[in-house]
Amino acid sequence: MNDFRQKFPFLVQLEACHFVGLYEKLYQIRLHFPDYPTTNNHRVSVFCGNVPITLDPEVSSIKDVDEFVQKLIDSLDSGREGRPTSKPCSTGAPSTTLTNLALELLSIQRQYGCEVAFDKHIMHVEIRNFEGRSNHSLTLNRTGAELFKVAQHTLPELAVSELFKRQTTLQRHVQVFLDLLDQLEEFYNNLNTIDDLCYVVLPATIDTKTVYRIFKYDRKVFLKVSLHPLQPAAIDVGFFGPTKQVAKLREIYDERQDDWDADCNVYTNLLRIFNVIAFPMRPAANHEESQQLGSELGEDSCGICMNYQDGYDRVPVISCDNEQCNLIFHIHCLKEISLDSDDEGSGGAVELEPSFSAANSSFETENYEMRIKIKWGRGIETFVHRRYQKFEDIFNQLAAKESADRACIFLNLDDRIVYASDTPDSIDYKPHQFIAGRVLKTKAPILPTAHGPSTGHNSNMIALKVQMEKRKQPLRLQIDKNQTMSVLVIKCAEELKCEPKDIRLYFDGELVGNNDKPEDLDLEGDEILDIRFVK
Repeated sequence: MNDFRQKFPFLVQLEACHFVGLYEKLYQIRLHFPDYPTTNNHRVSVFCGNVPITLDPEVSSIKDVDEFVQKLIDSLDSGREGRPTSKPCSTGAPSTTLTNLALELLSIQRQYGCEVAFDKHIMHVEIRNFEGRSNHSLTLNRTGAELFKVAQHTLPELAVSELFKRQTTLQRHVQVFLDLLDQLEEFYNNLNTIDDLCYVVLPATIDTKTVYRIFKYDRKVFLKVSLHPLQPAAIDVGFFGPTKQVAKLREIYDERQDDWDADCNVYTNLLRIFNVIAFPMRPAANHEESQQLGSELGEDSCGICMNYQDGYDRVPVISCDNEQCNLIFHIHCLKEISLDSDDEGSGGAVELEPSFSAANSSFETENYEMRIKIKWGRGIETFVHRRYQKFEDIFNQLAAKESADRACIFLNLDDRIVYASDTPDSIDYKPHQFIAGRVLKTKAPILPTAHGPSTGHNSNMIALKVQMEKRKQPLRLQIDKNQTMSVLVIKCAEELKCEPKDIRLYFDGELVGNNDKPEDLDLEGDEILDIRFVK
């Protein structure tokens, strides 16, 4: 039968002895030869567009399948197919396109062992349950006669290139999609190992697009591992927990990073770096058992709602920084805590003290530290930097290293200039990225002070002014409308070189909650807020 398919390559085999094809992009042919290689009990139909073609009796009498098909093709070529004159074939052109696409989809289904679903006019196509990759799917929308673009997919966004998004044919889209899945095998293997052998607390729902895992190191400390889908060596490790414990673990990790073995997976390397036999594993298989276990432990329950797991199976991950306090909190429980009682009597201050400690941990979680990698000279310079910390500090360190004028230090991320007033957040820095840097002979371009950090094309950014008694000029800070005001507090703290927990913001005389958003306060930009310090 292989010889038969090679002889008539326009035919696609759907099942044993069952073929369909589009000949000369005009004739739709359906063949069924149950007694192959003879034509006994055969069923054959030929259409030109929507018009059925009557077969020549001479063709129907042939017993050999190869000879039968060849004679059929010859008859179509010679025009002896008895085509009706009342309805020419040209009227079936749109139907021919749809038939061609349907046949291509059937070919894809057979070739890749997947499921294919499409609407009546093949404007929307979903391809899912690929053989050996049942959790992946690809959805395409038709933009032209036989051109499609990607509507939805299950790949991490960092793995998606312009080539993947480009409008092209069905077969090409599927091939690029599967090629990317092959490249992501190591990425998914690393995440699957962590899911199987660690107590993963976030994300609450595991999917194929998420590139990070937060899991337990011990009762109060959690590790966050972020992987780049296409660069196995680009790994970023963060820590959540009490400040002293986190600082110690970060020091260990920084000292032993050079011991990372590229031949071992991420899980094994982390065990070696932290010199542990294993990380804690999930203690129960379902919510009720986990909730009961948390209740028995008591100290692992949230210090606010007193439950171990919430309705979404999330566990407490934010710890109190006081070494004498065993409290630990759900993130969303902390978000519900209001600081409005700050203006109340001193009697309430004692009760709120644990919440302030927890809020401080929340600030650290928001303004987390990361490793900034800069290509400098012939090597790589690495800096531990906070998310909202200005690059000005790195500029100063590089200038001191080279004994150069800081104004001559030039940094760029791809085609974007990194200014001293920028932060990792404002340039959307990712752990796998490398910033290029060098010393210029003349002064580097500068961003006007009034503009603040460069924000690309983020239309959601608004500028707010923060004034204080002992400062003539107010701070001019930018915040995304979708961020909470805790971000503005952090930016104030970075500007004033103080702790975020010591800052309170007021607008029109009212205390601003850290969990409020600009829209909650009707802030549209250029409003003035007051800052007060907690003594």
